[in-house]
Amino acid sequence: MGKKDNELTKRQSSNFSALTGTNVSIEGPEAYSGDQKNLLAELPENIVCAKTALLPGAGHIIGKCYIFPEDAAKMLVEYMIKEKSGFPLDEMAASVFSEVIAQFVNCQIDYLIEKTGDRALVLDHPETACFSKDQKTDLAAYLSAGKVFINRYKMSCKDSAADYKFWEIYDNNSPEVKKIIEITMGSDAIVYAKAIAVVKKAEELDPSEKGNAFAMLCGAVCRKPAGEGQCVFNPYVKSLLPKDVASAMPDMICRELKEFMGSR
Repeated sequence: MGKKDNELTKRQSSNFSALTGTNVSIEGPEAYSGDQKNLLAELPENIVCAKTALLPGAGHIIGKCYIFPEDAAKMLVEYMIKEKSGFPLDEMAASVFSEVIAQFVNCQIDYLIEKTGDRALVLDHPETACFSKDQKTDLAAYLSAGKVFINRYKMSCKDSAADYKFWEIYDNNSPEVKKIIEITMGSDAIVYAKAIAVVKKAEELDPSEKGNAFAMLCGAVCRKPAGEGQCVFNPYVKSLLPKDVASAMPDMICRELKEFMGSR
C-alpha cells in the first residue's frame, strides 16, 4: 500500500514537535476501509487508545479513536512530563496523552475551518485507555463493531532509531466522514480506500476466485461508470496498488459492479 503526504500531516508534525520539544515527523496517512477484525489483526500487543469525537453543528457525530503502540505513546508522554512512564499509563500520563491527541485533532479542525469556512465543528476532549495483550476481548468491546475508515500513519523522532505506526479510526463511513477525508487527504483517498478493501478481500479468497475480486477492484478504481467499456484508471490509485495487481488492470473490462462497490 502507498501513502500520500499532505499539508495537514506537515502541520501535525510541527505540532507534535512543539509539544514534545524534539523533532517529530509524521508520514502518511495510508487510508483504507475495513472492520474491527481487520484492525485487531494488525495491532501490536500493548496499546494506548484515545477516544474522541468531532461534533458538527449539524449531521452525525463523528466518533474517532486513536491507537498508539505502548512504546510510541510512552515516548510522547515522557517528552512532555520529562520523566519515565510505565504501562498502563498512570492518571497523569493518561491525561497528558489525551492532551497530545487533542492537539493533533485540533490541528485537523483548524485545517477544515480554513478550507470550508465552517466553524461549527468542535472537539469532544479525548479519553485515554490502555489495553494489554491479555485484554483483546475488552479492546474488541471498546472499538466500533461495524465498518470503519482507517488512516494509518508512521511517526519517527530524531532521538529514536525506531519508526512507529499509529492508527486513526473513524467509527463509520458516513457522508460527513467522507467529506473530511476528501478535504484533508484529497478526493483520491476514498477511491483508494475502496481499492485496498477489495485487495484485502481478494487475499482471503481461493486463487480461482481472485479474478472476480480483482474485477471488483477494477470497478473501484475506474473513472467510467460500470458497464461502459474499457477502464480509464485513476493514475494515483493505480500507482499505490501491489505491482501484480496493477499490471493486470489494463486488460480488464468494466463489469456491472456499481451496486457492489456503492456510489463514489
